[in-house]
Amino acid sequence: MNRKIISAVAIVVILVSVAALHSSLNGPTADLEPYAAWGWGTAEATAKLLNNQGEIAVIYPRFTHYKIMNPRIKAQLDSFKKALGKESRIAIAIIEPATVDPPSMTKVGLCFSADQFEAISKKHSKASAIVSFVGIPPLTEGNIRAVKEHGAKWVVASDYGPDYKKFLERRVMTLAVVPRTTETLELPKARTLQERFDQEYEVMTADKTPELPQVIR
Repeated sequence: MNRKIISAVAIVVILVSVAALHSSLNGPTADLEPYAAWGWGTAEATAKLLNNQGEIAVIYPRFTHYKIMNPRIKAQLDSFKKALGKESRIAIAIIEPATVDPPSMTKVGLCFSADQFEAISKKHSKASAIVSFVGIPPLTEGNIRAVKEHGAKWVVASDYGPDYKKFLERRVMTLAVVPRTTETLELPKARTLQERFDQEYEVMTADKTPELPQVIR
């Protein structure tokens, strides 16, 4: 299969995924509560990590062509800010967009380019943590060394990337707040954001890596 065919297939897959998301976000029963729960859980995990103090940089995806995805991101951000502001003493120093479009919209979700990830790590290295609603891409050893030298502490709320196990073990990121990687038993309907988060998401750390799959397919 030549490169042109591979590229065409990749574009079709992306467009089908975006069309499905468009339907889910704009249909009569659009449900943004899972994303609100994701934002809530990310705030809780961040507050626990930082002992409810410090200053953070928040990174979210900005789409130049696929703005239909904005409601999901808005639900995550709004819920994150609301939960963080209720009880913690954590200050949000900056909320910064990162441009995300194909080819960085992959089968495992949204991710930076390697150059973006390295640049943001350097720019916000003084923050107590960088909280990102954009995933981490595959990185070279050079990228990994550079990011670790900057000393940034990353909390990443995204789909589970193929290298997340390695990134957690090597402290490229500190926490990954991701959709559950294992099937859960049938549970009663969630009544709160906490219940929804507990049912659908989990917080992964370096200490959990022996339990983590290398790649989620």
